[in-house]
Amino acid sequence: MFFDFSRYSYYVAPGGTDMRKGADSLSRFVQENLKLNPLSKSMFLFCNKSHKTLAVLVWDNGFWLMKKKLYEGTFAWPRDAAQAMQITVDDVRRVIRGDDVFRRIKVLPENLEI
Repeated sequence: MFFDFSRYSYYVAPGGTDMRKGADSLSRFVQENLKLNPLSKSMFLFCNKSHKTLAVLVWDNGFWLMKKKLYEGTFAWPRDAAQAMQITVDDVRRVIRGDDVFRRIKVLPENLEI
């Protein structure tokens, strides 16, 4: 990928987003609802309600709107701000590369006998 990830801030919009929205509508959402500057050195991540499509909005002398659609499975997308806060910058970098890092493997309880 051609972005220097160390130079960006990352923001994840929890819940579902209408993926028919383009870059202008999503940038207005960032400005009005998140109270952030969409022209800043930031990447804004959105996922649709069915959790099959991911969008990343980035400003670089014009908007980049990158989308990834899964044809099998879904993204385990955060439902609220508390869950979104658990996502790391490394997670964001990996998902933009194409990994499904939001799908977490559940840890079995220690006292479970197999």
